Amino acid sequence: MKKTFLSLLLFGTLTISFSQRSFTQELKLTDGLYHHIGEFKKDAPSHFWKEYEGSWTYNAKLKCYQVEKIYKKGKPDHNIQDSIWGFTIKGVPYIRISPDSCGRPLTLFAELTVRGLINTFSYEKENQELIPMKAYNPLTGTVFRKGVIKRNNTTLEKRIFNLNEEHILPFSSLILEKWMEKDKEILRALNLATNEEYEEKLNRAVIVFNSRYPFIIQK
Repeated sequence: MKKTFLSLLLFGTLTISFSQRSFTQELKLTDGLYHHIGEFKKDAPSHFWKEYEGSWTYNAKLKCYQVEKIYKKGKPDHNIQDSIWGFTIKGVPYIRISPDSCGRPLTLFAELTVRGLINTFSYEKENQELIPMKAYNPLTGTVFRKGVIKRNNTTLEKRIFNLNEEHILPFSSLILEKWMEKDKEILRALNLATNEEYEEKLNRAVIVFNSRYPFIIQK
């Protein structure tokens, strides 16, 4: 009876350990497509790449996919790239950036470059500025024509989110430090960093914090 009880206890412990994993930078997630963040938090994609395929280009510098379409095999007219939260390829997760947000005609999927409880990602956004122009008469110096010209420029957008809160926010070092406030050692190290060192150390600090206080994936 005692041996049976111990066996059941051991089995239950193993079952719990296999169904729970720490989400840190090193963890390879299940390849597939997520319809919403809840699936991502459970590492439980609702679709798998063996059933789907896509047309895209990959930007290695920006670590993002520019996606023309993702569709179920055999159904190229049924595109789902604008209805999913993100996907994972080779264990690395990417989050969807809508065309409205990035100013581009195609949907972007940006890598979560820091991942775990706290996540960060970035992408380029195409902006259009309207710049007023005036034409002057060279003889009198008076304005004889006014108009507006369009000028495009590109900005790097940075975003963060916490899996306990889920809201995607503009990058903020103050918010990141607030999220890490329980780790006094990390905050002391950041306070000692010079302005030149701070950004790199903040990035490393979030990775270390995620390893010390991991988000637990529960399937």
